[in-house]
Amino acid sequence: MFIGKFAAAALAAAFAFVGVAPTAGAATFSQPLPNGCTAPTLSGTTLSCNGSPVFSIVDYPCASQLVLGLQDGVYIVSCATPNHTGLYWMPTESGQGYTLTHQANSIFLLAYVYAPDHTPQWLSMLAKLDDTGSYVGDVLMNTGQPGNPFPHYVSAGSLTPNADGTIQLQVGGTIKTLRRFDFADGTPLPTCQFGAAPAAIATGLWWNPSESGTGFGIHDQGGRLFLTWYSYDTSGNPRWGSAFMTSSATNLYTGQIYSTTGPTFSDAAFDPSAVVATSIGTASLTIADSTHATFSVGMTSIPLTRFTFATPGTGCQ
Repeated sequence: MFIGKFAAAALAAAFAFVGVAPTAGAATFSQPLPNGCTAPTLSGTTLSCNGSPVFSIVDYPCASQLVLGLQDGVYIVSCATPNHTGLYWMPTESGQGYTLTHQANSIFLLAYVYAPDHTPQWLSMLAKLDDTGSYVGDVLMNTGQPGNPFPHYVSAGSLTPNADGTIQLQVGGTIKTLRRFDFADGTPLPTCQFGAAPAAIATGLWWNPSESGTGFGIHDQGGRLFLTWYSYDTSGNPRWGSAFMTSSATNLYTGQIYSTTGPTFSDAAFDPSAVVATSIGTASLTIADSTHATFSVGMTSIPLTRFTFATPGTGCQ
């Protein structure tokens, strides 16, 4: 993956600055940053520290703009590429689905599927872009309780974007072709960009930091929300629920949240008629601002913040 070369005027290294681009076979370049440069900024092709230009990035094969992010403790400059954040499904497998959160050169996948005993089960994968243009990682299945998860390795996995906008998901020997889920006909799907400030819409991954191993995928389209909640039952088994939510007051969304059972994820022939939904209750989401919200159902109330695994995160509109 690439991006370019740095024309440097740097002092001793404080940490590495790495440029990466999404084209197979392209080079990766590292360049030290000056001591004390803890928050670099990028304007066009010029990287600055404390308001003073440090690098000019040259000879990069980007047709689009450059973006700057922080991932795994390393600053990364990359070509702005299509962002794959969104809600996905297979139309022939109604009743299960997937949320993708794309930040920098990684995609966090949550698969809302069913276990061999047909109970709801969620799988996760933090997939990183490789030199072939696919995003690869380990697929995990968690058990436990909020704040105390135990990850279990399932298999290697990958996400491969296709030219038609679909994404091929592979989990072990299971392969599925995913497409964006349009739940508000006539309203454009949200567009997202890494490095953009979070917009007014709630699309993205949310969590409560004190309840690691659980969270929410929220997708906003045309003023309606589709929410998924992934957590555990009282025995520590992974469970998830979903809800369509509409606005009932300013910044307040409500809707019935359902738990479902259905055919096993790896079944070659998925029968949507076998999916059975049971209401958990009426849920609400109160959005305080672009990074804070509160989810409530029954006696449960959970304060939320956006989950960012690559600074500054992805904004959608």
